[in-house]
Amino acid sequence: WVRSIAFSHNSKLLASASDDYTVKVWDVATGVLQQTLEGHSDWVNSVAFSHDSKLLASASDGKTVKVWNAATGTLQQTITVDSFVSTLLFDTTNSVLITNIGRIKVDRARIPSFPMSSQEVSSKSDREGLGISRSWITWNDQKLLWLPPGFRSKTSDVSRTGSILAIGCHSGKVFVIGF
Repeated sequence: WVRSIAFSHNSKLLASASDDYTVKVWDVATGVLQQTLEGHSDWVNSVAFSHDSKLLASASDGKTVKVWNAATGTLQQTITVDSFVSTLLFDTTNSVLITNIGRIKVDRARIPSFPMSSQEVSSKSDREGLGISRSWITWNDQKLLWLPPGFRSKTSDVSRTGSILAIGCHSGKVFVIGF
């Protein structure tokens, strides 16, 4: 199963977290698998890109959070935690991970510095624009496209531009729809 998917902030990459203990990074424009990141000892529950799209964080049932170089797939840091991490998000400085168990400081001394992106994050509310509601793809909270059972969302993410939707299914399939 795909447990989590996330777009990079520049919407060029898509990461998926899976039950096979891996993180996969895809090129959104071509759909080509760029890399498979290995190193977790259990299911990977959550993935998130940094605001500059240079780092990728992943959290697993093995009570570890890993920080990777998104371009090369090089492991930058492994953080051991004492509880299950189900949600993961970088703060705007890329130095803190915001999780369901609290804030986790990223050791920036061990990670090469990258310039901050000038791209602004969309200020749209959760109910505006593209989204998922049970078996429907929605637009501004209105039903737009019905999803057959084999294509329903286990996890999903909307690109920062609001025009691309990625859906991870129970079957392990990931598909991307652009509007």
